[in-house]
Amino acid sequence: MSQPETPDAFIEHRLRSAMSNTCSSVYIVSSGSENESKNAITITSFTSVSVSPPLILFCVNKSSRFASLIERSDTFAINFIHNDQIEIAQICSQSDVEEKFRQKGWLYKSGIPYLKDSNHVLFCDKTCIEEQGTHLVVYGNVKEVETENTKDSLLYYKREYAVIPDITTAL
Repeated sequence: MSQPETPDAFIEHRLRSAMSNTCSSVYIVSSGSENESKNAITITSFTSVSVSPPLILFCVNKSSRFASLIERSDTFAINFIHNDQIEIAQICSQSDVEEKFRQKGWLYKSGIPYLKDSNHVLFCDKTCIEEQGTHLVVYGNVKEVETENTKDSLLYYKREYAVIPDITTAL
């Protein structure tokens, strides 16, 4: 395998490699409304910022179609995906919006699309967006949390979807 030519390209290459060895939970962020434009995107870059007040953030590539929608939207949902939802995670990682919403399981709450079968759904008001490098960092104030399932979370590891094996705590 050839090495990148510039120091920055070398660091970017090494960072991608390091991040691919980090296991992350999979989420689908959805926004828009039932009667207007809507979209959903599969992400792994999500975290809680604060419990009081309840704030979260996620990152999305600013060149994606979803980025232009989230910049215009005031609300969104974070769907916590479980290991039986690999197919919808794969579909939402693609750009065909119509195909995403042809899938079973989409409902609307206060006009926001969400996946009813997700482990959890956070309904959020967007508080701000920061542009950082190639991505937008989107902050949200959590207004409601729904829990539907407690199935094992779908994971992303080494550039593939993965499921949680039997885990025992290390003591």
